[in-house]
Amino acid sequence: MLLDPDARGQAGSTAEAIGIENVSMSFQGRQGPVEALRGINLTIPQNRFISIVGRSGCGKSTLLRIISGLIPQSAGTIRVMGRSTQDYQKEKKFGFVFQEASLFPWKTARDNVRLPLDVIGIGTPAERAARADDLLRLTRLEGFADHYPAQLSGGMRQRVSIARALSYEPEILLMDEPFGALDEFTRREMHDELIRIWQTRPVTVVFVTHSLSEALYLSDAIVVMAPRPGRIKAVVPVAHPRLADPDMRHHPDVIAQTRDLERLIHEQ
Repeated sequence: MLLDPDARGQAGSTAEAIGIENVSMSFQGRQGPVEALRGINLTIPQNRFISIVGRSGCGKSTLLRIISGLIPQSAGTIRVMGRSTQDYQKEKKFGFVFQEASLFPWKTARDNVRLPLDVIGIGTPAERAARADDLLRLTRLEGFADHYPAQLSGGMRQRVSIARALSYEPEILLMDEPFGALDEFTRREMHDELIRIWQTRPVTVVFVTHSLSEALYLSDAIVVMAPRPGRIKAVVPVAHPRLADPDMRHHPDVIAQTRDLERLIHEQ
């Protein structure tokens, strides 16, 4: 499936960021082979925000991990910025944000953000610290640079995680239910923060979520997956992407799209 080539991203580009062709994934379960994904075909243009939704067990997170190269597919090919996942991964251009912030508790917010830079060896120590401080300002955490994770709220910890994922300037940002553990009020605040960050530094985002309202509020388009085996059922362009206006959650178009997505997910 091809996302609408005429719908341009923030940077006005329709060039391919991710190309997925006939990707399938099987593994050996306790009771025999399990087919997790079958025949996934999807093209995502650069600088688009794409959400993936579907029932539990439909392979959303598995697909995200295959795109990132964390696990290999059983069949099919994936191109990332025109290269294989393996070649692209060597360039350290993936950012990954998980559901849990996964910060090192003995490191400050600043040190957690700069950790990938320290590991990769980008720049001097002073330059790495300066980049970390810049990202903390971007995520509105400049006053908490010297705080440890235990001293931060759940939303703050997840903002540190996003800042860390952006530290080495990735072109692709993969997010696996990053706000799933947050309360509803904090989650909505994080939606607006993520939109603001994305508009400041556009990247291609692939965002896995169980929340249809979250997907509609954040995305250019929504990929609906069906389970057993996981496959793409539809790609739905969002009527009003990323307006960052809380009142839009109650707009008739958004309500209608929510109902359409619910029908797609509940259909056999």
